[in-house]
Amino acid sequence: MNISGISLHPVKAHRHSGENSQHVIVKLHTDAGITGLGEISDLQELGYLPDLTILSDELNRLLIGREVINRTEILGLLDKRYGTVEPAFRWGVEIALYDALGKLLNQPMYNLLGGRVRDRLRICYPLFPMYERSIAEAGLVEVDKRLGQGFDMFRVYICGNLEVEEWFFRELRERHGDTPKIKSLDFSARFDRKTALRIAERLVDLSGTELVESPVRRADPRALAEVRRALRVPVSEHVWSYAEALRLLDAEALDVLNISLAALGGVTAAVELFTLARHTATPTLLGTTQELSIGTAAVMHVAMATPNIEHPGDAVGPLLYIDDVTTEPVPYADGYAWAPDGPGLGVTLDEDKLAALSHPLYARD
Repeated sequence: MNISGISLHPVKAHRHSGENSQHVIVKLHTDAGITGLGEISDLQELGYLPDLTILSDELNRLLIGREVINRTEILGLLDKRYGTVEPAFRWGVEIALYDALGKLLNQPMYNLLGGRVRDRLRICYPLFPMYERSIAEAGLVEVDKRLGQGFDMFRVYICGNLEVEEWFFRELRERHGDTPKIKSLDFSARFDRKTALRIAERLVDLSGTELVESPVRRADPRALAEVRRALRVPVSEHVWSYAEALRLLDAEALDVLNISLAALGGVTAAVELFTLARHTATPTLLGTTQELSIGTAAVMHVAMATPNIEHPGDAVGPLLYIDDVTTEPVPYADGYAWAPDGPGLGVTLDEDKLAALSHPLYARD
């Protein structure tokens, strides 16, 4: 089965929060009549805004006529062209390859990765930065809603408005006691070392968090290592390449590797990092850039086939968006997610939804 063409379809998905996110749906066409689905996810968050006409022409020139099963050759071509600068392009194509091959073989993607080692992955729900009291109050309403749906694990993004954030955590415990678990306080690499430690001193015990995520700017491993030594809870950190993971591990700058398929550039890159983590006895979590259901399905298939995921995952994009492009979203229940049934990714593209969400890529305001 050979690749006969690549088509790219930009969409704008609306979040329940009122924000919008940009994605590109990838269709990998084959001479067997099978179409593999991929997704270049949440482009504004990752900082990419490609010219899709140029990208489509390049991908077709590189890949038409290549055998779908020759994934290593194809990824090598993509690496040579895009390197680590634009890994999201690799991610979008690679999951389309897996989807097409799984459909051809009538096998779910996790079987192509070595088989399933778990049936589901515990998931935490994000609460975004609380810049003012009204947002914190809305956050409490969100917690009430998600607890009612079986979610009891949360990831809280920290902005440094300590008066509001301290109020939120006190109110949270007053209302719900120890029922809501805080997986992580996500500092999003906003702060310098002194500021991060000052915030952590105020919020770690009050929140009862299990992790502090990205407390300082990642470009300074020494500062991250100093913060890690000073904190009473483990530090997790996003990694954007294998080389960066090595640098951070060598600097003893983290306790937990946060592995995001979209940020790293695909399944193969993520599997390599999970292997590194296993050999270095480093715990991991499976991160996100808030994908739609195509990207989230790929994340869940990797989760099903990866033994060394020690912390709850973050992939809740289908719950954050009002809109999606598949007939059915990735399944969630009782605070867990799992891979959809069916060959390949197990999701079906809804062409009407794709058309309704179609929107040219645009620069962030």
